[in-house]
Amino acid sequence: MDYFSNKKIYVWALVILVLLNIFSLSALFIQHKRISNFMMMNNRPGDRTPRFDKMEHFMKKEIGFSKSQIDSFRLSRKANSEAMQYLNMEIHKKKKQLMDGAFDESLNEDESQKLIREIADLQTKVEEISQKHLMEMSRLCRPDQKEKLKHLLEEAMVKHRPDFHDRDQWHKGVNRNKKEDGDHKKIKPNRETH
Repeated sequence: MDYFSNKKIYVWALVILVLLNIFSLSALFIQHKRISNFMMMNNRPGDRTPRFDKMEHFMKKEIGFSKSQIDSFRLSRKANSEAMQYLNMEIHKKKKQLMDGAFDESLNEDESQKLIREIADLQTKVEEISQKHLMEMSRLCRPDQKEKLKHLLEEAMVKHRPDFHDRDQWHKGVNRNKKEDGDHKKIKPNRETH
């Protein structure tokens, strides 16, 4: 090959790479903007409360909630959200104490274990409140709505399971219900010390 045809190939390769980069960055920006818009939609500046109206719309559209069901759901969700926000802040404070104590060496083993038990107790309360809210939602539903809600929640649980890697296969229906709880590989933490 002569110099000019070789240079032409390099120029085309460079143009293609630049176009691919622009396309990739555009896709990332658009995706980020969609997520940001969803997260900020209907929130007032400085308001970090959940977007109740989005969830209410979802329950109305996907589950078929009536106005009275939405009103009851709104009250339950508000109480649940306030309790969860408080508990999550308390968990965060205790985790921060653990981290700070690890780095400034101000915590001894007993104090660390005490904080860990307190975090576990708070996390237990989080799970109890979540279960209570789920039971309240279930009581609000008619039998046909319960089935829809149960299906949506089961799908969400599968998609967020730690060993669930191929979400595309789930949507295509491949390997659904093949693995029961406990049948999947156990993930063991790395306990090596360096």
